[in-house]
Amino acid sequence: MAEPHYFVTNRDKLRTLCQVVEEDGSVLACALNATCMALMDSVVPMRCAFASICCAVVDISALEAAKTDGNDSTSGILVDPDQVEEADSSGLVTYTQAFGLQPDECEGER
Repeated sequence: MAEPHYFVTNRDKLRTLCQVVEEDGSVLACALNATCMALMDSVVPMRCAFASICCAVVDISALEAAKTDGNDSTSGILVDPDQVEEADSSGLVTYTQAFGLQPDECEGER
């Protein structure tokens, strides 16, 4: 059985659609991770895979769990916040990291 050939040029475009069924925060990071998994599952040739995470800067005194660790600081970073924590946060960041499937694949052509 012959292996499939993929012809990828600079003019190829791919559009993905992510439908949010239920939202409980960190939607952008979830959509980016789902898109990467869908592309890898459909065997779309990619130079790099990627992963996303959402972080929120929150007031530690408002969090019950932070009171048990004895931390005296007034703010902290919360990973994967829910919708209420996102609304109460003073800052929200979604970080995406690309990583090569082989070493040095994501650095681009030289």
